[in-house]
Amino acid sequence: GERKTNYHRPNLIYFQKTSKKNIMETVTSTEFKRNFSKMLTLIEEGQEILITRHGKPLAVALPYNEELVLWLDERLKNKN
Repeated sequence: GERKTNYHRPNLIYFQKTSKKNIMETVTSTEFKRNFSKMLTLIEEGQEILITRHGKPLAVALPYNEELVLWLDERLKNKN
């Protein structure tokens, strides 16, 4: 049968970085696209990147976090 798992909200302290290296960087979508390989390296090193388009937030690129992915997946399933 269908396996039902109850995932709890992830520890959002993960997003509250204090190290200068981990403060969210902001780049335009054009900069992100132009420097894609460099952006992936930064993300791999733990950097979180806010991507903007026309000065407005568009997306956030951040290192993979399994707990967060499972939590988001569960929330999306419960929306339907």
